[in-house]
Amino acid sequence: MTRCIAAIAALSLFQLQAAQDWAGLRALAKGSSLEVRREDKETFRGTLSSVSENQLILATNGRAQRFGRSTIRTVKVKSDSGLRRNALIGWLIPGYKTVYEAPKGPKTAGRRR
Repeated sequence: MTRCIAAIAALSLFQLQAAQDWAGLRALAKGSSLEVRREDKETFRGTLSSVSENQLILATNGRAQRFGRSTIRTVKVKSDSGLRRNALIGWLIPGYKTVYEAPKGPKTAGRRR
């Protein structure tokens, strides 16, 4: 039982580290369906045009939407298997899988009045 819990924890940690790796975005195929959420919490959906070291370009409604790496909070890729699952299960399982999550910076102390 302890080994099982340790294995699950290790897998979760590996997935979290993989999701924080910007280089993983470069491995995505051009034309992949993505959901990009910026730091200001605004969300965009479209297809991947390109990824560079500091920028992601998403095609949305025939327009190229550019996102600087520092402005992105999360990037999710649409899962084909999720479409079939969601049709059967409903809203319980999301159709997007997180492939990048910006590392969290140090917390700053709030201002006191």
